[in-house]
Amino acid sequence: MHRLADDALRRNQITRALEYARDLDSLSNRDFSDRLLLLSILKAANEAETQSLLEQLKKDASDDAVKIGALIGWMNSQKMSAAAVASMKTLPPTLLVKRTTPLNLADAFMATSDWEGLRKFCVGTKWDAFEYMRNALAARALRELGQVQESSQQWKEAVAKVGARPEQIFGLADWLANGAGKVKRSICGGWRRKIQSMPRKLCGCFTSSMPADAIRRSFIVC
Repeated sequence: MHRLADDALRRNQITRALEYARDLDSLSNRDFSDRLLLLSILKAANEAETQSLLEQLKKDASDDAVKIGALIGWMNSQKMSAAAVASMKTLPPTLLVKRTTPLNLADAFMATSDWEGLRKFCVGTKWDAFEYMRNALAARALRELGQVQESSQQWKEAVAKVGARPEQIFGLADWLANGAGKVKRSICGGWRRKIQSMPRKLCGCFTSSMPADAIRRSFIVC
């Protein structure tokens, strides 16, 4: 049912999508992603109940890091990043640094050019498996705030924390390619060397259709 509703929405068949989504929402085994899909369709249909469902989902997500991350991601996709930042400021900070939630919230700060907010969010916290991204995002915020030396230090820490795990290497490389913005090229030298020195077998573990050397070149963006 979820797939039918999502497909109808993608085809801009809003009436049909809403029918599927309401049927899905009536099921006892619906999950949070089902409710977010209904919210998307309600918004697309300009239904009056959109805001009330959004508020309900905020309450439902208030004690669950996975749901919080999903909700922030949804709000970012709907160009509601400012509202996402405002809402998340009311939640326990410990929940905002778990799983992928900090990355989605960082996207919201960047979408609204709230560099001071991003800096404060990155400083003095731990992001579990995404510590290297915390430092990289702090580098971006500090550079936007004109604190060049501090930005350079945060970037060096980000590069130092990236180990040999492919998902970390390519996660930071993807961020550089798509979201680094004004992170100065001169402070990225360590990252360039790190990518260039990656073993061919490490590069090749992601795809068999693209040569390892080509993968390396595609991520050397500094």
